[in-house]
Amino acid sequence: MAATVIRRGSDNTALVPKFWSQKYLKDSYAKNPLKPWYGSIIITEYDLKGKKGDTVEVPIVGLMSGSGVTDDGNYDSDAVGANAALPLYNLPIVIHEHGKASSLNGTMTEKSSALRSRTLTMEGLTDWRAAFDARALIDSLSGLKLHTLGGNVLGASGLAKEGATQIACVTQVVPAYTTGNTAKRYYAGGQVLATGVYTGRVANIGSLNDTNYAFGTKVIEDVKRMALKTVDSAGNLLDPIKPINVNGKMLFVMLITPEQARDLKMDTVWKNSHYYADIRGMENSIFSGQLGVYDGVMLVETDLLHQRSGANGITGPEYFDSTTVTCASGESVHRALFLGKDAVAYAIGEAPSYVEFYVDHAKTKWGARVTSIYGVMKVCKYESTTADAAVVSDSERGCIVVDTAVA
Repeated sequence: MAATVIRRGSDNTALVPKFWSQKYLKDSYAKNPLKPWYGSIIITEYDLKGKKGDTVEVPIVGLMSGSGVTDDGNYDSDAVGANAALPLYNLPIVIHEHGKASSLNGTMTEKSSALRSRTLTMEGLTDWRAAFDARALIDSLSGLKLHTLGGNVLGASGLAKEGATQIACVTQVVPAYTTGNTAKRYYAGGQVLATGVYTGRVANIGSLNDTNYAFGTKVIEDVKRMALKTVDSAGNLLDPIKPINVNGKMLFVMLITPEQARDLKMDTVWKNSHYYADIRGMENSIFSGQLGVYDGVMLVETDLLHQRSGANGITGPEYFDSTTVTCASGESVHRALFLGKDAVAYAIGEAPSYVEFYVDHAKTKWGARVTSIYGVMKVCKYESTTADAAVVSDSERGCIVVDTAVA
């Protein structure tokens, strides 16, 4: 019997998988670690006619005020506030193109495994897109510009740039950095690491230290009080942060770093609350490693959050986005995020696409690219009485930036 000889001929294009944008979009969304909160914490707005540099307007309804009218009142009169205009304002999100390409070395690289190598290329680009979606959302919520992957530990030196140009898919809404008890959407403070005694909020950001301003249950309680306030000391109405539905329960979500989670687990109040309230056995959150819920706040641990270390301006001096405010020498500050309904908006100006192509004229080097036109912005009040619109300071709708020190 003659031996069977298998020869490899030219590629049959019918056998080469076509990865359409729909699959790419679905897979990149599935890999995004923040996907559970799309539609609740994350607003998604589509304007598929948008082009690079265009602005997508996201409508936001503000807090209504006024006492209204009483018996036989005039509901047509604006003078008494009976028929006041609806406090509707637009959140202008600038969208930009952001993409990446990857290619194989050549036909020898593909060789007999063309289908697998192309599949791996798509998987790699999908992972990249998902990671940058999460990066953009967290950077925006943190009040910072877009950083590169891993740039959350590098401060200003970790910004996402193409050459010297900042990639501007994130519209920065800088925290008010108001210290003390007058802050509305920014918290800097903590509790004593060893005893759990609440130290309070700092008057000077540079004085944060891991001994007296660590993360713990008292921080959670104080930040939640800040979120729920409906009026300030002058009687002005405040728009409180609203919880979201998590498995039938109305909860806030707080993203914290692994180091902040470590400090939390040292808190006696935290340990006792789980000891007395949790179920017994290995499913108890103390043993399973899950952080669980405290005081109506679901704690989620992630290493995607921002952190800075200070050395009195010698190395790594910038305080997140500032080159003038420094962390104390030898101290590290980590930025947690307290989140509620409609905290950040993700505007899509063009559906993300996945395109296969050859990078050379001889068609020996196969490649693929992914492209998105999008913009991300923390939801806040954005208004102006002049031609130049401006963000209203300390008006973030669903997010409080929380800075504590860690050892």
